Amino acid sequence: LLLLLCVQSKRISIMISKLLTAYANKMLHRTELSRHAIRFASDQQAHDLAYQFLERSKIPTMHFQDGLPRLPIPKLKYTCQNYLNGIRPFLNDEQFDAAKKLVDDFRHSSGERLNRELILWYRRNKHTSYIAEPWFDMYFRYRAALPINQNPFLVWKPYNESFNNDQLSVATNIVISACRFKRSLDYNCLQPEVYHFYPNKSNTPFFRNICSRLPGKLAWLIAFLMKAFPLDMSQYSFLFNTTRIPVMIKDQLNTNRSSKCIIVLRRGYFYSLTVFRKDGSLISPAEIHASLEYILKDNRPVAENPVGLLTTVGREQWSLLRSQLLMIDGNERSLLTIDGGLFVLNLDELQSVDPETVGKSFLHGDGINRWFDKSMQIIVHADGLAGVNFEHSWGDGVAVLRFMEDVYRDINLNAWIKPGQPTDASVDCSEFVEKLEFKLTKPIEEAIKVAGETYREWCDSLMLRTLQYQAMNRKYLKEKNLSPDAIMQTAIQIAFYRLHSKFVPTYESCSTAAFKHGRTEAVRPATMASNEFVQALLGSERNFAQLRILLEACSKQHSLLVKQAAMGKGFDRHLFAMKVLAERRGDRLPDLFIDDTYRTANHFTLSTSSLFSDVILLGGFGPVVHDGYGIGYSITDEQLGFLVTTYRLKRNAQQFCTSLEQSLNDIRMVLENS
Repeated sequence: LLLLLCVQSKRISIMISKLLTAYANKMLHRTELSRHAIRFASDQQAHDLAYQFLERSKIPTMHFQDGLPRLPIPKLKYTCQNYLNGIRPFLNDEQFDAAKKLVDDFRHSSGERLNRELILWYRRNKHTSYIAEPWFDMYFRYRAALPINQNPFLVWKPYNESFNNDQLSVATNIVISACRFKRSLDYNCLQPEVYHFYPNKSNTPFFRNICSRLPGKLAWLIAFLMKAFPLDMSQYSFLFNTTRIPVMIKDQLNTNRSSKCIIVLRRGYFYSLTVFRKDGSLISPAEIHASLEYILKDNRPVAENPVGLLTTVGREQWSLLRSQLLMIDGNERSLLTIDGGLFVLNLDELQSVDPETVGKSFLHGDGINRWFDKSMQIIVHADGLAGVNFEHSWGDGVAVLRFMEDVYRDINLNAWIKPGQPTDASVDCSEFVEKLEFKLTKPIEEAIKVAGETYREWCDSLMLRTLQYQAMNRKYLKEKNLSPDAIMQTAIQIAFYRLHSKFVPTYESCSTAAFKHGRTEAVRPATMASNEFVQALLGSERNFAQLRILLEACSKQHSLLVKQAAMGKGFDRHLFAMKVLAERRGDRLPDLFIDDTYRTANHFTLSTSSLFSDVILLGGFGPVVHDGYGIGYSITDEQLGFLVTTYRLKRNAQQFCTSLEQSLNDIRMVLENS
């Protein structure tokens, strides 16, 4: 529905005018499909297709990609006005008047020139979005350590109860399903990501049959007319076989699609487990099962010098240490094997049901059994609880969440290895498993020791707390005609104001995956509407009828901001792109970007993200500033959930969760008494 507003009628008419040309390409498309069919037949003669592929979609994975609309550049006047609206809630009148003057000067001088230059770049580079390259660049130039600062985590809900306390069977099934997912992705037969506004009408065999027979651009148009909106899938190319390489000044992303192994980490030791044969087929469940048991039976004590700890230090230091590692004979092969592996499987020895302990394990762990540079680490505890920690530069969680949902459902549906199932003694594990060794110098060993001590102190300084609130849920809030997301954000504003008596810049991530190479846009949940409601709620007198009106205004305002962000009409990414252009020109930055107000506006004391999935138990990330809160939240039909992180010396996550619970009680009281 949001896309319906952002795709102009002019675009549709142009696409229809190209119908004949597109139809002429149809035969070429069919030839390509035939080529895929031949490839399937030749590769899979000796293997069961049902095992080899998680999905065999009728619509090719990247079918809609060329038809996706481009992320629009907002009009400068709207960006300037929206920026002023975004900063008003935490400025006094004098500060706001000064900011208005700076914005007005920017709009009619340097901002106009930069925006014109950005539009010219946009017209020359029709293959991508205006934010994709500078956003990658921003991540790669980040010099602090990756864990806590950048890498988020997601934890699967427990699988079928029979899997409890069975690390081996859970890990085996995850590896099998992950590899089946990758095979489907590689063969372009993974179901394309499509948001169906009316699933009963568009998520049907008829829809898939029609779209599969049409060229991509025309198929996108048909999907759009049926209110089915294909999403960008460019990030999926970095989901597997990808590592962020530390480099001085600016990191690099390295992908090795020829690798046929996964990397297994246990007790700080590295193993290469070959999961694909030379012909590309996936090895059998019994072979994966036996190979993982072989690794779990390695009775060596925890590594004395776990090299994975080096991925917990700053990027400059890690770049230097990695260069030293590469200079030692034999290490290059081990590092390149890790870099190219499909993903890292971390077999941990922790057993816990405590949510705070679990959260800290998946967010950072002790660093011994981690490799934070990898695009995706799949962590499995000794009791079978599993989740993902992923490097953030290559993607925004869209691909990771889809991967986790597909893997979870596949395991519950198929379970190739049953809990407690004995391994096949006839499997020669040496055919698949190789221990990866590192030779270390004394300086590198000392660096690992220091890294471990520093990392422990850092992790100890982080507080993580959770809250499960069951007195309200998604269904309850919708019955009250309120946006559940808006209520969560309003509760966060109340909780912070109750503790600190002020309003601060607040960030909520919103995906722009409806556009080609879209990333995210910022939603600013702190608004004048939320300010008014919070102050009225916490005032000396409570008028429930008036509070209900104010709460509904918060909901409407927040929903509008989310809608604008999803349509690419926010202001943060537009201003960021113009700032990057100015920096690259080498000119003096416009006053707007060096003003204290702009710096304050981007100091996100409250950084938030929603986690909407039926397969996720919990997820979160670290604070993005030293005096901030990192808040992941979920809304289900059973409850509302929060995971809050803070640094102990600056903020208290436990106090915030207590304030959050009180805030939700206050909101419920308003709803029940009005």
